[in-house]
Amino acid sequence: MCIFIAVSVAGYLGDATQPFRDRRLKAEALTGAFAAKLPAGTHLSITDGHCACSVFPGRPEITAVDPGEERRRYERKGWSKAKIDRAIESKRAAHARHSRQPDLSNLFVKAIEHLITSGATVTLLAHSFSGGFDEPFEIAGVERTPLGAFLESHGEFSEDALATIVA
Repeated sequence: MCIFIAVSVAGYLGDATQPFRDRRLKAEALTGAFAAKLPAGTHLSITDGHCACSVFPGRPEITAVDPGEERRRYERKGWSKAKIDRAIESKRAAHARHSRQPDLSNLFVKAIEHLITSGATVTLLAHSFSGGFDEPFEIAGVERTPLGAFLESHGEFSEDALATIVA
């Protein structure tokens, strides 16, 4: 299982990717069906350069890799044993690196704080995928969270809900 984090930034008078990049996070333009779920603005995908599991606030258990589940998922896709072994080892190594990195979820929260205090409107969307990123999912709700409450909770927000952080 892997988590995907999307961010919509509106009203920011600069490059919306910069606050994330300044904090060693990768922010890339997001288009397609996932972006269509977000309100108007600059749509970004936020990762550590590999995935967003280590970036998502409040859910460190997501970073654990279950090799058995991963193997079954790849087998269903028809992958060879050698290819599966390489993929599992690559994912295990990537997740092991996360434990040696600074708290990336805190850096994510700091980037959001910078955007909000600079006058931007920021909406967050996270979704856990157990298969491909093209699997459909529904938005479960809409939340408005004051920046102070967002910071107090260390940036936690609900999955599958549009979470707008307000000043």
